Amino acid sequence: MKTNKLICFFFFFLLLFATGLKDNFPDSNGFAACWGISVLHCPYCHGYEVKEQPTGIIANGDVAFHYAQLIFNWTKRLTIYTNGKSTLTGIQEQGIKSNSIAIIEKEIASLEHEQGKLKKIVFQDQSSVPLQVVYFRPEFTQNCPLPEALGCEINEIGLLKVDSSFKTTIEGVYASGDCSSMRTVSVAVATGTQAGAFINNDLVTEDFVK
Repeated sequence: MKTNKLICFFFFFLLLFATGLKDNFPDSNGFAACWGISVLHCPYCHGYEVKEQPTGIIANGDVAFHYAQLIFNWTKRLTIYTNGKSTLTGIQEQGIKSNSIAIIEKEIASLEHEQGKLKKIVFQDQSSVPLQVVYFRPEFTQNCPLPEALGCEINEIGLLKVDSSFKTTIEGVYASGDCSSMRTVSVAVATGTQAGAFINNDLVTEDFVK
């Protein structure tokens, strides 16, 4: 059996990646369906919308502690769900409990919801707790494998490494937006605009001195 494969070649002087990130959700049912609706990741983006509501934090260790500090500003009705044995330090746990924030170490089986609106957290032991909003930070990977395939370096938190001109570690390759910076729309727009200006300057400068 013969197949015809279309092979495309692209030629460029400079290349900008603004390809974003891919969130990787846990195997527990419901996370993806509730994402951005009742499972939230950013208190700066969503905190006001759900302020003063009973709120869960699905996280452990340093992430859980940092979330607690941020979200406590929006609601005092907080519970941390570590989804297994807590990895909080003694000092962190003391600080959390001093603010009357409960820590639940049960493993989560699923998030029960209706069209993305959270109704309850169901644990592996079949117990559950009613809740309408939780914060959760999923692990992520680069949405596009091409930058890494070209040799662009990734930093310690999984973003493309860029300098102040948005140049990656590969000559002629730039990156902006979520794939290389803080994940907000405003930052993505700003870094894309700045990267475009730097790229244009490099192109016209090179063309002018030929």
